[in-house]
Amino acid sequence: MKIHFIQHVPFEGPGTIRDWALRRGHGLSRTAIHENEPLPAMDAFDSTGWS
Repeated sequence: MKIHFIQHVPFEGPGTIRDWALRRGHGLSRTAIHENEPLPAMDAFDSTGWS
């Protein structure tokens, strides 16, 4: 699974989600909006199960 998180401020990260995802072999990426990084395309991560 490809998981993407949005980082709003420089002193906060993904927390324990990072460890959980990596232990299970999932990919993890981020967008640092506090650095004006653009959001990824919707197909760059998995959105299965979300509605």
